[in-house]
Amino acid sequence: MRSDNYFVQVPDWITNSGISDGAYRLYAVLGTYASRDRRTCHPARSTLAERTGKNIRSVTRYLQELEDLGAIRVTHRKSDESPKEWTSNEYMLITTPPASVSPPSDTHVTTPGDTSVQGVVTQMSHKQEPVNKNQENKKAPADADAAFEAFWDSYPAERKGGKRGEKGAFSRYKALAAKYGTDGLMDRLQHYKRTRARLERAGEFVSAVPHVTTWLNQHRWDDFGEYKPGPVELTAEEVNQILGPDHWAPESPDGGFQTVEEELEWRQAAYAARLEERKQRAEEVMTGGTVRQDS
Repeated sequence: MRSDNYFVQVPDWITNSGISDGAYRLYAVLGTYASRDRRTCHPARSTLAERTGKNIRSVTRYLQELEDLGAIRVTHRKSDESPKEWTSNEYMLITTPPASVSPPSDTHVTTPGDTSVQGVVTQMSHKQEPVNKNQENKKAPADADAAFEAFWDSYPAERKGGKRGEKGAFSRYKALAAKYGTDGLMDRLQHYKRTRARLERAGEFVSAVPHVTTWLNQHRWDDFGEYKPGPVELTAEEVNQILGPDHWAPESPDGGFQTVEEELEWRQAAYAARLEERKQRAEEVMTGGTVRQDS
């Protein structure tokens, strides 16, 4: 990929892919913003809509089309000024075709530092670690079979691929379980589902859920920011968005209170316990669990 003030070159495999004219134009527009070293950029969707002459909904559809093709990778970012707020996405332009696409026989592939503008340039794609024979030879945990059933049940149903998909996913799951552990893989899946749900509620563009084997192969738990172990704390506002406003009030204990301070302390503890209970239910909603209604 090469761009400057006068032109943007689009790789042949994208030109010949059959994508829509709008998606093709959007890729070219992204190329005008992309940095030369990492081929990344982060224009707002409103800016992309203005540059392409389309509305934001169309731009969102074109972005999904490019990501499905493997022509871009989308990373969701948080604001530097306010870490709890989301800002514009980062788009990485992929210039080397995925394995499922065969490049033309006369395609010129450059090496790092090559300034040629012919054909396709250096590969940038979803993160996939090189095979480490020592790691691959490690045995999967003893509970891998049972743990995979829970993992499989928790993964979005529409992206599993039936029995064939389950067999392929299990093979990859066992290899990763030897490295991350079965609990680690489940935690990564829940992290992915929680963060994706948050972005959707915020109205951000969220890429489609990949096939389960693709998710495992490409470490897609990092799609919305680098995975970090541990729970993601929900705010009271987010809980209310998920479960609806809470009109509950605690009933005073028999005998009442000796002082106003005692009553205040008791009520604060009751509301804090109530919020923790609602947080747990909201978490189950975000990760696809069954949730009982508020009482």
